[in-house]
Amino acid sequence: MAPKLGYEPVDTNDVPVPRELEVSVPGGISGTIAIPHGVDSDDVRWATPTNRMVLILHGQMGHRDYCYQKLLAHRLAAYRGMYSLRIDFRGCGSSDDYADPKIGRVVESDLEDITRSMEFITNKALNPLGIDFVPSAIIAHSRGAVVMYLWALQQEDILRRGDPNRKAFRVPNLVSCSARYNSLTIFEKHDIIDDDFEGVDMNCLRYGKTQLVSVPRQELVSLIDVDLTCVKDIPECWSVMSVYGQEDDVVAPNDGAQFSNLLNRCRHSHHLEIIKHADHNFLGLHHIENDDDMEDHNPEGLPIDKKSKLVNYRYHVASAISHWLKPENELLRFLHANLRIGDLPRWKSIDGVFDFRDIGGWRLLRPTFSDKSVFGSSVHLRSGFIYRSACIKSISAQGAEAVKNLGIKTIYDLRSSQETDGDVDPGYLVHARIKRISSPVIDVERVSPQAIARNSSSSSSASSHVYEEILQENVQPLRVIFMHIKDKPQEPFLITCSNGRDITGVTVMLIMKLAGVDAHTIAQEHGLSVHGYQAGQSQITKTNVVERVATNGTIKGRKGQAEPLSIAMFKALETLEVRYGGILSYMRNHLGFVESEIREIYGSLVTTARNPSVNFPVCKI
Repeated sequence: MAPKLGYEPVDTNDVPVPRELEVSVPGGISGTIAIPHGVDSDDVRWATPTNRMVLILHGQMGHRDYCYQKLLAHRLAAYRGMYSLRIDFRGCGSSDDYADPKIGRVVESDLEDITRSMEFITNKALNPLGIDFVPSAIIAHSRGAVVMYLWALQQEDILRRGDPNRKAFRVPNLVSCSARYNSLTIFEKHDIIDDDFEGVDMNCLRYGKTQLVSVPRQELVSLIDVDLTCVKDIPECWSVMSVYGQEDDVVAPNDGAQFSNLLNRCRHSHHLEIIKHADHNFLGLHHIENDDDMEDHNPEGLPIDKKSKLVNYRYHVASAISHWLKPENELLRFLHANLRIGDLPRWKSIDGVFDFRDIGGWRLLRPTFSDKSVFGSSVHLRSGFIYRSACIKSISAQGAEAVKNLGIKTIYDLRSSQETDGDVDPGYLVHARIKRISSPVIDVERVSPQAIARNSSSSSSASSHVYEEILQENVQPLRVIFMHIKDKPQEPFLITCSNGRDITGVTVMLIMKLAGVDAHTIAQEHGLSVHGYQAGQSQITKTNVVERVATNGTIKGRKGQAEPLSIAMFKALETLEVRYGGILSYMRNHLGFVESEIREIYGSLVTTARNPSVNFPVCKI
């Protein structure tokens, strides 16, 4: 009987091989970039591509194409629209040898390889596609997963030290497959590392041929000495998935439970997946020689690995990881990790208004300007200053008082005149001494929402047309809002539109981007609107013509199904870079601000805070 799954049924049909590029990462690292199918094809089967990149890492004596790596890369390209880079660590596959053959592939060497790969991914000047990719996930097997955890902690240590001259990365999704927590390594089990031990020869694929490679003592000792109790210090902004084979004889499945206990920092922050009948490399245990073997040991009818004649459970691994990386699942993890800003709730309870939330509190990994960066400190987008919400037409007297108590004196209402026609103002905002400024983004006399909808319907991604129109038309309302930020930095304000998503979302995106908030956070913050929107959908007026018609009630994607808001925002961010040359160029050339004004606006948006000092533990010694 097939097992019940926590993910979609396993699809054993091979997807077409995507376009792939063989690349050389600076530092002697060889790799392969898989390009999403949707980049080269309008076939509705393929997901909308975005500039998100997954880094795929192998384990001890492995290479970039072994185990599930290639299978997973191709499926993420097809069904998640994600680029991927799978590498050979130095000393493995087609990469250069490690720096010192007497030391070998020590943990520190792997940490350097991951950092160099991340720099390659995120710097368009280094990679052949000329794109500043958004690092979205690291997926690692066995030893690679151990190093992945240590690398994440290393990045957090750099951030906590607050050295403005050192570049740190945050990757929102970590997938650990067959990782050792405190199980003995195979070398410890067989007690081969004694006082006289100098090394061991092991089979490894090198430059296309399997050959014996000498593994020196120090390489093995560096791996054995790793102490992974420190993973408890990985913040909840790094979501983690652990995958283990139930029949793993290299790593005890109990190690997965140990990781789960340490990494369950908030709801949905860790997920443990056990693949039944699978070993360390996610193959079965029984050789399949005939139909009886298939019936006894492969009731699911999974493919058989040609070389070993074992059942290939790697399709389960690929399905489980792909499911975990679905945008809606990623958004759920992001939601629970960011419900609060410090001790305060992000969402505020405002009677009669839905999805009222603070857009601040985010740590800036790359502040737009460095003059606010101080050694030992971190820079954040200010909280308690800018809020966003859905339509305010139904706000009650109690709700108006709650808005006033937040210090808000101004509301920027971005709805069109068509959307505000028929509004009955009971005077609650006036009584609370709150000024509502009508700042329509779309000029319905010039750009009809029906035309936007028609233009969008023929596109594989309708949302991109809607957001492009907003970026193009939003000049005067945006100037007013940015002038408020510059001239009244101590006066909180609210940005609102009919559903609180599309027009408000693009406006908030530009504010966050100017501060230096990373693309992943901007996209996921935008995605949070789906929760507030669903809660208040019945209250949203039927006259919200622009957003209702342009998106037909939702964002439509390549398959005519609802496209996650986060994906739509990733595309908007790409448009900002490609069409307008980035946020600073947009501020100067489109909105008409000069450099000194832009810096003033930035200064009003950010704040600094001292960081606690911590040490990064790589190993026990």
